[in-house]
Amino acid sequence: NGRPMAFGSLEDMRGSIDLVVFPDAFEKIRDRFVVDEMVVLQGRFSGRNGRTSVQVEQILGIDQAREALADTVNVRLTGEVIRMERLEALKNLCMRFPGDCQLRLHLDVGGDHPTVVVSRRMEVAPSEMLMDEIANLAQGHVRAWASREAGRARRAARRVEVVPELDADGLPDE
Repeated sequence: NGRPMAFGSLEDMRGSIDLVVFPDAFEKIRDRFVVDEMVVLQGRFSGRNGRTSVQVEQILGIDQAREALADTVNVRLTGEVIRMERLEALKNLCMRFPGDCQLRLHLDVGGDHPTVVVSRRMEVAPSEMLMDEIANLAQGHVRAWASREAGRARRAARRVEVVPELDADGLPDE
């Protein structure tokens, strides 16, 4: 219909996928196409014309994406840096960045898997400044990242097999 749209490709070490931005979306996000700028693309997979592609609907800058999409801030501390004074410093730091994200501490005290502690009282903002200050707490022995745990929980819930409750006779309770 003569309206502008965009085509492109996204490539990594394993391959590439075609990108398409249809006119309605293109009008909304055209100013976010910046050369050599790292961005997060949101869209839907499409199997049109026998080729898999992504229909891009939104473009977010890295910092904007973290703030818009994250629901959890994760902090990994290794055994040698887990001390009460450091945990207190982390608490005080996190209190300076209130927000809507759950705070999870991954305490790597040995063994196969870290112990995960979820704060029930404190929610934080996943800002770059918070991430940088957390990393500075122990000169690289602390790692922080933002994630979207709600999506993982929904996917895991879809995989759970629902088993009907059994009554005293061992028959499904209806």
